[in-house]
Amino acid sequence: MSPLDGVRAPASGLRQSAPRIEDPALLRGEGRYLADLVLPDMLHAAFLRSSHAHARIARLDLEAARNLPGVVAVYDSAGLLPALTGPRMPLGFPSSTLQRDITPWVLSDREVAFVGEAIAMVVARSRAIAEDALALIEVDYEALPVVHDLRQAIEPDAPPVRTEAESNVAERFRVGFGDVAAAFADAPTASPRPCGCTAAPHTRWRAGACSPASTRSGARSPSGHRPRWHTRRCTPSPRCSGSTSTTCA
Repeated sequence: MSPLDGVRAPASGLRQSAPRIEDPALLRGEGRYLADLVLPDMLHAAFLRSSHAHARIARLDLEAARNLPGVVAVYDSAGLLPALTGPRMPLGFPSSTLQRDITPWVLSDREVAFVGEAIAMVVARSRAIAEDALALIEVDYEALPVVHDLRQAIEPDAPPVRTEAESNVAERFRVGFGDVAAAFADAPTASPRPCGCTAAPHTRWRAGACSPASTRSGARSPSGHRPRWHTRRCTPSPRCSGSTSTTCA
């Protein structure tokens, strides 16, 4: 039986509640998650994450974690780099006005800029072993000044959110179309501030990065004799959920 059986979509989404199709399976305890998936010879990865909002990593010791029985590998940034195309997270929407080299590190080895930034990765034969290994990793931090507000971050004397960043302003750009100057010149009333306000306008954006609510997980298994991987992943984005096959180069 499909969860869509018996569900009729409204002719228009205006002024109507959208029917929820996922509730029946969840309420009956029939929801299926990545943690329910068991594959042959499965390995589990867990990440050591920063407990500081901003700090320099003075020392990172992985030896005790590597020696724990059941641990297959422990990676820091230098150890993982040969398997990567680059040390930073890729930028999904490249922009010519964005600061260069501003995306987060895959694994940070010198500095952490938010609570939860990944520092090391453990690969083990069970999730429990991977988490036990994380507890054996030793990290010495040197706390750095913290910026906790966007308005504070753009003050002239604000500490940098990352010491390697050129500025706390990630990007500057102008938005407009047509002859903006002529539109203001011909307008019956024009003000340098919207509605005659004395303060500059501010626009708040919903958090879209570094958000624990936007977690993702995945599992990969080799398929057949060809260098091909079958990927299963869980994501809050319905466009990216499900299973796919990836051919390795």
